[in-house]
Amino acid sequence: MEFASCPAEWTFSHFAEGVEDPAVGFGSSIQSTLTVAPCSRDLGFDQAFGVSVRVSVTNEFESTIGRTVSVSCWRHFSLSDPDFLGVFDPGTAGSLHLRTRLSSTTTSGFIAQAIEHRDPGGAGATPGAAAIPMQSDGVGSSDSIALPVVP
Repeated sequence: MEFASCPAEWTFSHFAEGVEDPAVGFGSSIQSTLTVAPCSRDLGFDQAFGVSVRVSVTNEFESTIGRTVSVSCWRHFSLSDPDFLGVFDPGTAGSLHLRTRLSSTTTSGFIAQAIEHRDPGGAGATPGAAAIPMQSDGVGSSDSIALPVVP
């Protein structure tokens, strides 16, 4: 049985972590979360294989900084997670608007989802969340799913 491999790269545009919501103003904030899971899995032994993901963050002035994180099974991050070493912080990134590229450091693909959480602060509105549109590119060439053998 064959299946299409997962993308080897994902890109998305978003606000820097913790910035004030420009639609609401003072006291509001925008936070984001990211979930990543490798596509290879051994269903017979219920094991997921890991993937290392290079996180490259480009600000609106085309300056890029990066960090590599490891994911086994799946992982849910806040963009303020210490593993990112502040690359999503507006002071570190040097901008309020960022473009992030997630790319596999191996031949394995992975799936990813980013969610933006908006808190209006004391503005009287209800906090909300929405998926951030992401674009995929390339395919992992070594993804595999091992099925258990049933006699």
